[in-house]
Amino acid sequence: MADENDGDYCAGDLSLREAIALGNSGNTITFDSSLSEGTITLSQGELLIDQSLNIDGLDSEITVDANQQSRVFNIDDGSDQTNLDVSLDGLTITNGSANQQTSPGDTNPSNFGGGISNRENLNLNNSQVIGNDAIAGGGGVFNVAGMLTIENSTISDNSSNSGRVGARGGGILNESGELTINNSTISQNSSFQSGAIATGGETSINNSTISDNQATVFAGGISGSANITSSIVADNSNNNNTGTNNLSGEFTSGGNNLIADGDGATGFTNSENGDIVGTTENPIDPQLGELQDNGGATPTQELLAESPAINTGSNPNNLATDQRGEGFDRTVGDGTDIGAYEVQTIINNMDIVGTNNRDILRGTPSGDRIFGLDGDDFIQGLDGNDSIDGGNGRDRILSGSGINTIIDGAGDDILLGGADGDIFLAANAGNDLFSGDAGNDIYVYDLNDNGFFDRDRIIDFEQREDKIAFRTLVNDPQSLDNFADLDTDGSGVLDELDERIQISNSSTVIDFSDIFGRDHGSDTITLIGVTNLDRDNFLFDQATIGTEFG
Repeated sequence: MADENDGDYCAGDLSLREAIALGNSGNTITFDSSLSEGTITLSQGELLIDQSLNIDGLDSEITVDANQQSRVFNIDDGSDQTNLDVSLDGLTITNGSANQQTSPGDTNPSNFGGGISNRENLNLNNSQVIGNDAIAGGGGVFNVAGMLTIENSTISDNSSNSGRVGARGGGILNESGELTINNSTISQNSSFQSGAIATGGETSINNSTISDNQATVFAGGISGSANITSSIVADNSNNNNTGTNNLSGEFTSGGNNLIADGDGATGFTNSENGDIVGTTENPIDPQLGELQDNGGATPTQELLAESPAINTGSNPNNLATDQRGEGFDRTVGDGTDIGAYEVQTIINNMDIVGTNNRDILRGTPSGDRIFGLDGDDFIQGLDGNDSIDGGNGRDRILSGSGINTIIDGAGDDILLGGADGDIFLAANAGNDLFSGDAGNDIYVYDLNDNGFFDRDRIIDFEQREDKIAFRTLVNDPQSLDNFADLDTDGSGVLDELDERIQISNSSTVIDFSDIFGRDHGSDTITLIGVTNLDRDNFLFDQATIGTEFG
């Protein structure tokens, strides 16, 4: 998308820079749906916002890219007597650079805030500030004398790492004013001082995750002072090993925090106020996943199954959702999780139950029963003999080691077995892909008047190890009683002379459409890369196989 201000403001030719210049105080700028997932690459310097304004890119996933040629946003009306109200929602702010080489002093405002420099009242919502840099401080965001609120956002991969002794706050520098962070992730930022956040003003952090940030000196996490509640500060580091890996300064605990290493800071004591606090010698492992797309508008770090943050947090602001927004409840199960991410499962008596939304479900090293319910879920079984039911939706199921029972559910699913023998129950509609991996696997199909399975594919079927089984169920209109019902020409192997068999691209296609009274080719099983199947590859009249899972 063009970055211009050429005086042509007609429909279809209005740039973001022009819209900012034309807007009246309090206006909202939105983006046409045709621009969805588009990128605005700045070519005329930073975008100056000098009046109250809302920029809403949430439905369009707009990226504003400064191409390392300038800062991205400068929010300042030039007056200390007035305070603008500005909102940036649903934007990715990237490749900004505050690097005024001609005047490199630490007091030069052009050297602060690579992504955003703010001197007003700014709400940053549902946004990413990623890959920006500043010589003096605030690689991602710089706040001075303003009121900055960050919610449901991710600040990552920003730096203030020029090697200058004063460079500080790789993610955020709150020089003065007020900073509030709710439901957000600050990760993978770096600076000479204070990798994630350096703060000299009033700072409050709630239900947020601050991890994997790095500094040369002082804290890799947060330096200064802040009131922190139900947040994770973990896995941050500095290069000098001075005992201030995570925090440096005087802090106030609002309770229910996970502080992996509390050395170098005051205000946190293990087992007081619900805080979980480690030391440099014995840090707490928060069991965090990688920063990635876990659903929602912004990347997050999921809590793994054994995380001590699960159900041990609080919700001081009565948040309805976690960082990811709609569809991801803030409190699930017995309590709120610490940090920006809420596990969307209920773990009770070894049953793991998802929601009717998109879930990421992981089992435990023991045998679990996992139910995905509706939604396009990712389910991982880990170790143990698990039973996994994906439910409706387009699910991806990965079972671990152990002898597992896996139900496909309605929808186009991908089901991947583990190293041991698994039972796949292909009982529902959908064009599914099965892979048994190693072990003796059984693929079970229901053939009754209520059943159908569309077009399924099986890869890595081992003829000497794996089997296809047919269950005999109530109201079965036309069961497959024995191998002769498939091998209609009596040759002993399945080939194109058999009524229900096709051989295509060295694969065997078995067509069951006549059983269900449907169109030819509508209900098939394709065994990829396999021909000459014989009676040893099949089981018939298997009334009870897999019925223990229900």
